[in-house]
Amino acid sequence: MPFQPVILITDALFFLLTAGLISFVFIARSREHLRRPWQKVVKRTTGVVSLVVLLTFYSIAILDSLHFHPKLENSGDSDHQYSNEILSVLDIAMTPMRTHVEKTFSAPLSTHLFSKEMVSYEDGSVEQIYPRLEYGGAHLVDPVQEKTGDILKIILKAVVLALTLWLPAWLVIIYWRAKSTDQKYSDYLHSTFKGETIYPLRAVAITSGIITLIIVGTMSLGAQYHLFGTDKVGQDVFYQTVKSIRTGILIGSLTTLVMLPVAIILGAMAGFFRGWVDDIIQYLYTTLNSI
Repeated sequence: MPFQPVILITDALFFLLTAGLISFVFIARSREHLRRPWQKVVKRTTGVVSLVVLLTFYSIAILDSLHFHPKLENSGDSDHQYSNEILSVLDIAMTPMRTHVEKTFSAPLSTHLFSKEMVSYEDGSVEQIYPRLEYGGAHLVDPVQEKTGDILKIILKAVVLALTLWLPAWLVIIYWRAKSTDQKYSDYLHSTFKGETIYPLRAVAITSGIITLIIVGTMSLGAQYHLFGTDKVGQDVFYQTVKSIRTGILIGSLTTLVMLPVAIILGAMAGFFRGWVDDIIQYLYTTLNSI
């Protein structure tokens, strides 16, 4: 087996949260009083656009929650020699950004370090220059002349690849929707293009297209450059930014779930007792909220 699965405590909590959300979806579909509000949400453009963006971030967090020990390269045929390093599926997908570690700070899309260093030449002369990065733009012979054109070329290829992935997928989705509503494919395609469908599919298609372009573009540029530059120890800032998505979702979701019973109890007490009890609870809430 090329890897050994690992389930961290945070992974278990995240999977538990995911299972709870999936269960809620199935429960809401079978109960009218729960299904009706969500139907209003998915019929509004702002609602579905927000939902698509949130699902994108949540999908990234899921990929970053699938952890494992990779098998050692020199382990031969042995199935029991694995690295102590714990990686995720997202780490593997972003391998160039994860492994391309520079010496120190660099600016976004830069080919040189941010600070100057003294360099000695064979003739004995010494010069203070901005050294070339080891990975960022390393494929360029003359970064000053070639970098802009190379970045535009990468972006153009990313646009073509994103369209190749996005367009066929949405043609299939529109065909499926047309078949499920007993409409002609051409008529439903025209209605989707004009935004006249019951659900705002046009907004979803545009949003998903932009997200696909951003993902493909950043992954393509990140393989050759440091998109957001590097930090003090030379690590790719964009990679760390994407890795923080899972942390943000875990902290935001779990703290909300943990505090929900306390909030319900305090809210019930404030409404039932009123008076000075309500004043104290409101004071505590506003103080914590301001902090």
